[in-house]
Amino acid sequence: TPLTFGLVFGNVVSGQIVSRTGRYKTLLLVALVVLMGAYGIMGFTLSPESTQVELTWKMILVGIGLGPSIPVYTLAIQNSVEPSDVGVASSAATFFRQMGSTIGVAILGTAFATSLASAMTTEIAAATADVPPAMRAQLEQQPAGHAGGGGAEGPEVTGAFPREEIEA
Repeated sequence: TPLTFGLVFGNVVSGQIVSRTGRYKTLLLVALVVLMGAYGIMGFTLSPESTQVELTWKMILVGIGLGPSIPVYTLAIQNSVEPSDVGVASSAATFFRQMGSTIGVAILGTAFATSLASAMTTEIAAATADVPPAMRAQLEQQPAGHAGGGGAEGPEVTGAFPREEIEA
C-alpha cells in the first residue's frame, strides 16, 4: 500500500509538471536518480530490526521514483513517432511492459522456489534437531498419495498421522 501511494503521487505530480513545463526528459532523469537512491537506501539500510514506519517511508520513496515512469515514458514514446503511428507505438510499449512483467515474475518465482526448496532441507533438519528420533521419523515420512491427493475421500494418511487418530 505505501508503494502504491507513492506511485500514484509520482504519477500525478509528474503529469502536472510535464503539463505545466512541457518538458519531460529532465523529469525522467530525476525520477531515475530518485528511484536508484530509494532502492539503494532500501538495500543497504533495511534490516530485520527495521520498524514499520521506516519501511513505509522507504516504500513511498520507491513509489515516488517509480511513479513518473508509467505516464512519462509513454509520453516520450508517443512524442518520438509520427502522429499516425501513436496508437501502434503506445500499444507496443504496453505489450512489452506486460511481457517484461510476466517474464520477470516467472524468473523470480523460479528463483525463489528453488532457493526455498534447497533451504527447506537444512532448515527442517535444524528445526527438528532436538526432536526425539521416533517423532522425527514420523515428521519426515511422506504419506501415501502425497503427490496428488488420494481421490474423492482424500489420502489414507494426513500429514504423518493415520486418519483414525485425527478423527478420534
